Amino acid sequence: MICPNCGKNNKDSYNFCNSCGEKLDIIYKPNITSDEDYVKKYVGEKYDIIKQERFSILAFIFGPLHMIYRKMYLYGLSLLTIIVLLSYYNIEIGSYITIIINLYLGFKFNRIYMNHANQKTEEIKISNPDKTSQELLDLCKRKGSTINPIILIMIITTTLTIILIYTIDYIRKNQIVENNTNNYNEIVDMKYKVLDNYKKGQFKSTTYDFYSYHKDNTSCYITIKTTPTTNYKSIDDYIIKYSKTNNEITNIQINNNNWKKTINNKLTIYAINYNNNYYLIKFDSNDKTCINNESIFMNNITFKGTK
Repeated sequence: MICPNCGKNNKDSYNFCNSCGEKLDIIYKPNITSDEDYVKKYVGEKYDIIKQERFSILAFIFGPLHMIYRKMYLYGLSLLTIIVLLSYYNIEIGSYITIIINLYLGFKFNRIYMNHANQKTEEIKISNPDKTSQELLDLCKRKGSTINPIILIMIITTTLTIILIYTIDYIRKNQIVENNTNNYNEIVDMKYKVLDNYKKGQFKSTTYDFYSYHKDNTSCYITIKTTPTTNYKSIDDYIIKYSKTNNEITNIQINNNNWKKTINNKLTIYAINYNNNYYLIKFDSNDKTCINNESIFMNNITFKGTK
């Protein structure tokens, strides 16, 4: 409230000017500023749209980035971090979660943001008790509204770059897996052909390999290992220690090769002694699809020096 005598800006609640002592008659007092006025200043020119709109197209399209744009930094950055981390772990899961989050924000963002604006304007008023209503309105406008478009563009560019890097890496890995499935792989003297739709594990060495298959509720796993015969007393000892069971070990001939076989619940283990190395293959799952794949895989195994 402006003093009519000296022009000093006073709080609306003052009855006398804080500078010259002039009585501030009610006739000089402006209309009382309402809570909604502060929120309007905080939200900006889109206040009426945000208050009435049931679905936010911008929040649906841009998701957490729209929250950052509206200066809801903690919420926006938290959701963005979750999406990036999930995309790093599995880009398909990251994509599904992004769609779910964006759809949720499309329906809920305006309500969330209005609650946020009300909370922030209350904090501004409480933490600035000596400021006039006009000063509070100016502060609400400065604290609220939207961030600088240049900063937003930088955030979007960085986010898209990270997602693009993960996408390229994901495609590259899957291409490698696809290429591998079309050729025979080998460990020492043993050659084997990976079945279609089996994905290669992240870790591989000259004595270990791993593949997995997932479809609907079916999961199959194949582990291939080899070790020198000198590391164990016998091939049976190798099987027992690896399977952690004393179940019966049977002899089975596959493609003129004499294999040892044992079954322990969902595990089926094959082992063979060839050229001073024990080769062990473990199939994990008793699903019918996996059992059929087991037979196909074993019949495609060959050893160097044999036909």
